[in-house]
Amino acid sequence: MKKINLLLPVLLSMTLMTACEDKVENCSDQFVTSYNSVKSSYMSAYSATSGAEEKANLVNDLQFFLNSFEATKCKLDGKEVQPGAEMKALLAEVSSKMMSLEKSLPKVIYGDDDRIDVLDNPNAMLRRLANSTAAMIKADDIAADGSLPTETLGESFNLCPGERFAEQINPAVCSGFLVRSDVLVTAGHCIRTEADCENYKWAFGFYNGVTKLEESQVYSCKSILKTVVNSKTSGNGADFAVIQLDRKVEGRKPLAFRQSGQVAKGAGLVVIGHPSGLPTKIAGGANVRSLESGYLVANLDTFGGNSGSAVFNATTGEVEGILVRGELDYVSDVVDGNVCKRVNKCANDGCDGEDVTKITVVEGIPASQIPSLADVKKNVFGGVYALTSMGGALKYSAFELDNSVIGGKKFLDLCGLQSALSSDKSDWTAQALGECDKVTAELETVYDTFVDQML
Repeated sequence: MKKINLLLPVLLSMTLMTACEDKVENCSDQFVTSYNSVKSSYMSAYSATSGAEEKANLVNDLQFFLNSFEATKCKLDGKEVQPGAEMKALLAEVSSKMMSLEKSLPKVIYGDDDRIDVLDNPNAMLRRLANSTAAMIKADDIAADGSLPTETLGESFNLCPGERFAEQINPAVCSGFLVRSDVLVTAGHCIRTEADCENYKWAFGFYNGVTKLEESQVYSCKSILKTVVNSKTSGNGADFAVIQLDRKVEGRKPLAFRQSGQVAKGAGLVVIGHPSGLPTKIAGGANVRSLESGYLVANLDTFGGNSGSAVFNATTGEVEGILVRGELDYVSDVVDGNVCKRVNKCANDGCDGEDVTKITVVEGIPASQIPSLADVKKNVFGGVYALTSMGGALKYSAFELDNSVIGGKKFLDLCGLQSALSSDKSDWTAQALGECDKVTAELETVYDTFVDQML
């Protein structure tokens, strides 16, 4: 993006350099706060690493300043200033540039805020899926002993009182997920160059309350297998990167993902990642709005930092895509005379929606290592129960599982299920028992546990 001719020092200190007059009062605290917010946004928007999010934030701050102080004349640091005209010119310049830019980071709340910390989520399947998602953190931000920066979300974004998760730390810049024991997928705009590969780490298990990472949680990017960032206007909108990690990930399973076809419009979706750099959040309650060539549009509750997050089919648990673009995340407000940021909110069917690169267009994942629900071990045995209460006599039969049984999810039609690596019934531990019309949730939990043994 070409820099505009308007220089920041001129904007901030030399606008209308007329001599001070006694009748001009000092600038109010609110004016100074908003003025400094523009300064900060300007520096971010025109830094070497800036993207569409930083420029969108500058537009937002400029609009807020102009709405509040466009005609204001006051004394700032002893000089008389009336920066409205310069601010207005800068807004026009940046806005015209924004028209040709893709919004490269996902953000915004649709309807209710559905974000939940992993350990607070009651769904066992989603907690298991979260185990295979990772946070992209700047290498320099992880201390030698694994300690993470202490700055909180509230401090980073100058959040208004009452905003959620303000007290949590937020060192992550993007998200990713495991598709092979040593291969991870993220958004293409998160990993564009070898320098990105070298300068960032990938941390698994960065949950709320974690302030120090163990060595087994942190992995480096060994190489970029593929990175693509396509425009929605001049390409198919696909945005993805596939990277090889420095070693196999311990204690975490590659995620199963769609390999053909596409999800139906209206289907339920769940996203797992790091909104605004926070510890892992699970956000459901979303649906597919529309289907485009290389991406789908949904009403997911996502923010900058969610880029690269896995978007799952809420029913099957398979990855449907990668979160890559969306609406502006925060908007300015004034509380007790102080400028602060609030989460941007849209109706469930409002705003433009969040863009999700279809996983089926992603290239670079070694095909031989792609996990699926049909990749099971034939020496695993299962037991089916026809019991209406846990206190009665058990009626069961043991059988060897094959691809057709587990692949068809036939267990979910039964009244009870148990699984083990041995046909010896004395080795089995009951997973779910009860009446057929009351055990749906339990059976889903058992099925998830069962799949874990298969993959």
